[in-house]
Amino acid sequence: MVTSTILLLGATGNLSTTRIIPALYNLLAHKKAEKLLILGAAFEDMESKAILAKAKRHIHDFDEEIWQKFEECFFYQQVNFGNPHDFQALAKTLPELEEQHHLEGNRLVYLSIAPKFFCPVTQELYQHGIIKKQEPGIKPWTRVVYEKPFGEN
Repeated sequence: MVTSTILLLGATGNLSTTRIIPALYNLLAHKKAEKLLILGAAFEDMESKAILAKAKRHIHDFDEEIWQKFEECFFYQQVNFGNPHDFQALAKTLPELEEQHHLEGNRLVYLSIAPKFFCPVTQELYQHGIIKKQEPGIKPWTRVVYEKPFGEN
């Protein structure tokens, strides 16, 4: 994962703030990513700095310089998973941010959301061109990760 965009759905949730965001910070800290764009999305009306403040206390070996770089590549957009217009707005924001950050369009979409939203959210992501069906080896690539595939907690 040298250069990529990570769309983190469920960015305000406990799993995201305690595990996923600190893991993404570590990608930068351990130089596993050169360029990284993270766009968080969730139901809550929050600022990206507030989300990062929740996650910051879960980061071990914290470095202020790396944190500043991380803050510069982290963005947040409120999205109601039941509203197609919110996905349309997300589909507009994502390529604009990728262009601003000179990224080639590799996307990892991480669904840290309730399992009942997996199918409708995946359909909205596909219908709005955020994810695309691709043949192996085609670039830019798109991958989707489903968190919590079994159960409700």
